[in-house]
Amino acid sequence: MKPIRVLIADESVFIRQQITKMLSGREDITVIGGAGNGSEAVVKVLDLYPSVVLMSCQMPLVSGFEALEKIKELTGIPVIMMLINRKNPEADRREALERGAVDCIIHRSALLSKDILDLKNEFIEIITNVSASYEEYKLIHPRKPVEVTKTINTERTAKNESPNLKPPYKRRHLPPGIIEIVIVGISTGGPQSLEDVISRLPATMPVPIVVIQHMPMEFTKSFARRLNTIVHLEVKEASHGMRLESGTVYIAPGGLQMSISAEKTIVITDGGFDVAYSPSIDVITHSIVTVYGGNALGVMMTGMGNDGLVGFRELHKAGGYILAQDEESCVIYGMSKAVIDDAIVNEIHSLQDIPEAIASCFTLKSVAPPSQSTPFVKSIIHNI
Repeated sequence: MKPIRVLIADESVFIRQQITKMLSGREDITVIGGAGNGSEAVVKVLDLYPSVVLMSCQMPLVSGFEALEKIKELTGIPVIMMLINRKNPEADRREALERGAVDCIIHRSALLSKDILDLKNEFIEIITNVSASYEEYKLIHPRKPVEVTKTINTERTAKNESPNLKPPYKRRHLPPGIIEIVIVGISTGGPQSLEDVISRLPATMPVPIVVIQHMPMEFTKSFARRLNTIVHLEVKEASHGMRLESGTVYIAPGGLQMSISAEKTIVITDGGFDVAYSPSIDVITHSIVTVYGGNALGVMMTGMGNDGLVGFRELHKAGGYILAQDEESCVIYGMSKAVIDDAIVNEIHSLQDIPEAIASCFTLKSVAPPSQSTPFVKSIIHNI
């Protein structure tokens, strides 16, 4: 049985050390890291993907409550809120549970040495119970449900219509023409879903892949670095002037706008667009259509709102090919729903089937996710 991997987030180094000491010596629990503020906590979660997070509610830069909401949105990893030496712990407890904490640990004084034995059993019991419940939840509600692939074509027809699709479309397997770039739009529920997809794409992908994941500025570099360690492709946080290369995934930096120049290099700007999101799927897709015309594949995945609808309309009008994630496998069926309802989508797939759908557009097959030794192997391959 794998040990429960715990991340501890508290601005006090002393408290982090005390809790680590409290949990040490157990085969079923391992402390994998610590964070001193909410922003660092979110980054560490994306880097390390712990089983459980122990989070203090009061921290600098980004509060524990804000970090709790972001961790829940991006990963779904359970957060236990630590309410230590708080004036009104019951009010904090209510707020923590409302914001998505799975449980709370309340202690009315700082963690002094004399408290350790009293609290140790409570910490261990809550951590093990939360971890077990989360593992059971993942079994009942898997992130990669096995779905029957649903494929559609924008050429409406009254014949050979599938009764399972509304509106009905004729089935197609391969896009027409040449695809020179892939644009992936994704938001709420994105990091894990994106990992599921990118990790199953082969290293021989013949085009660049650009990803717009709605994520704050502090998190995208760490997210790209983590992805790069667990996929076959090269993954980078995009930077201004970077030239697009095949077999490489470019994660748009958070808080900025990303577009593609006529020279097929990345352009990063701070503002200048009347859009709600930074980065925006609409902004980069517009530039892709300007540069590549219809020789692009658009993939719309889980997310709240409708960012990307305007850009994907342009791509559809230019003759590009569009895939969308189905309702059943989306964490939030918003952005994908917007393009499906607009009748501009060529294929609808479950999360499980999206890697094969993308690979098949290049007459390739999806592959199994690589082992954790991939970074070393990948560096050798790219240096040959």
